[in-house]
Amino acid sequence: MNRYKLSNRCVTNGEQGIATAIGCVAVTSPTEFLRFVLPWAIGVGAGVAFILMIVAGYLMMTSGGDPYRARAAKELLGAAIAGLLMIVFSVYLLDVIGLRILRLPGL
Repeated sequence: MNRYKLSNRCVTNGEQGIATAIGCVAVTSPTEFLRFVLPWAIGVGAGVAFILMIVAGYLMMTSGGDPYRARAAKELLGAAIAGLLMIVFSVYLLDVIGLRILRLPGL
């Protein structure tokens, strides 16, 4: 007896979707959900990497010759670039492995 049935479905612009914290997302399948979320995730990751690169540059400029602060800035810049490369290559690997090698439908 499930009296408290949770329904997270919604309708926006005549299309059925799923109610989320950011509003009604018009998706009905996992493939559509991936196509909705993946560009957002890549954009957020790239934005964070860009902000970290700016912070690393600021730390480098304000290090004042202190080798410890300069090294911390270099490490932060390296981590930001490595994270950005991982984001780019993860999308590429998903394409190569998922579509070309395994031929997964719907990707």
